[in-house]
Amino acid sequence: MKVKIKYLGRTMELFGLSPDQKEETISLRQKSLYKDALEKIKEKFLRANKNKDIGKYDIFNDIAVFSKGRILRNIKERPIDHPEIIIAPLIAGG
Repeated sequence: MKVKIKYLGRTMELFGLSPDQKEETISLRQKSLYKDALEKIKEKFLRANKNKDIGKYDIFNDIAVFSKGRILRNIKERPIDHPEIIIAPLIAGG
């Protein structure tokens, strides 16, 4: 299953992407749950920041992850029913 991720604001920089890369596609297994997508997003963040001392930093304290207007942390046990995810900063103007 292919899922498109769209980055709003400057969130792409948290994941090691250039400011002009506003979207990308990730691959998940068929019948994945939203928690699988969240885990893939977290892994991507950790890989991009492996040389930095981030300690117990939780990326989900600074971004909101949505699909079809729904916050993924609230529906993480549901199967993915919309193959587009939006990552937005929690701080206005991000």
